[in-house]
Amino acid sequence: MALSELQGVEGVRVDLARDLFTVSYSETETSAAEMFHAIESLGYKPSLDVSEFRSAPSTKLEELPMDIASLLDGDSPVSIYFGAKWCGACKIMERTTFADESVKAKLEEFAFRKVDIEENPDATEAFSIRGVPTLIILGSSGEELYRYVGPLSPSEALLVLEQFDEH
Repeated sequence: MALSELQGVEGVRVDLARDLFTVSYSETETSAAEMFHAIESLGYKPSLDVSEFRSAPSTKLEELPMDIASLLDGDSPVSIYFGAKWCGACKIMERTTFADESVKAKLEEFAFRKVDIEENPDATEAFSIRGVPTLIILGSSGEELYRYVGPLSPSEALLVLEQFDEH
């Protein structure tokens, strides 16, 4: 399916100098997977844009809590999910995204940790968490590669994880 055939495309921003375009769309009218397929049909490698909430500072390796630092073994990227028991979107992600067999299988390629922001205030502060759910991907040396604040569907989570499973 071509990009022009998709329902719910709200806008396309083009940066000709960098050969880059950004597509905004309504998730209720088309899925991220359909959008990615349409972008691939144009000959581009699609990726999810880093969240607007990316303004949080990157955490320094020496500031990482021990339970997170222990995940940095050099062989696997690290995925950290911050949530809370009282968070409605987090509960939905637990029932859908993290229960999805494809997501579970992909997360096995990561050093993965779920962090409750109320039970682990040190990690919450170290990563400057301002809202939940938040998904952070760290490189093998602890550098923050990706941060997204907000719920992710199983297909969106897979797209994010696939971008970083080779780092």
